[in-house]
Amino acid sequence: MPRGRKPKNPDTAVLLREKNVSAPADPKTELLDKAEKEIERLTAEVERLREQKDDLELSRDDYKKMFEGSYERVTNANAKIGEHLQTIKEQEKLIKSLEEERDRLITKLDISAPNSETNVLESAIQDLTRARWILGRLTASGE
Repeated sequence: MPRGRKPKNPDTAVLLREKNVSAPADPKTELLDKAEKEIERLTAEVERLREQKDDLELSRDDYKKMFEGSYERVTNANAKIGEHLQTIKEQEKLIKSLEEERDRLITKLDISAPNSETNVLESAIQDLTRARWILGRLTASGE
């Protein structure tokens, strides 16, 4: 048989080299199997990432609540500090006025005539009255 020509009867033609070849696997089936495995792998990865996202969202919510609680506590603490500072300023003014009163009384006692029993009694009554007034102010301010 010359090269490049077809035999007249193809059923009777004998090939020069025959190979014992098993039927090849259907390439479509192999591709489908690979695709299914890849889909399963990707589905598992997506599920893992969703769980991780859910965990991160829970953590974020927890941190957000902690931050908000801390912010509220700091705000309240600052307000209380402001109140205490105001009380301290008021107490400083009171102390200054009491020191001025004390100095005025000392000067008055030094200038006045020798203390008679009446002067001492009057001075003691005035001191008790001032002490009661001071005590009332301290009680009112919460000290």
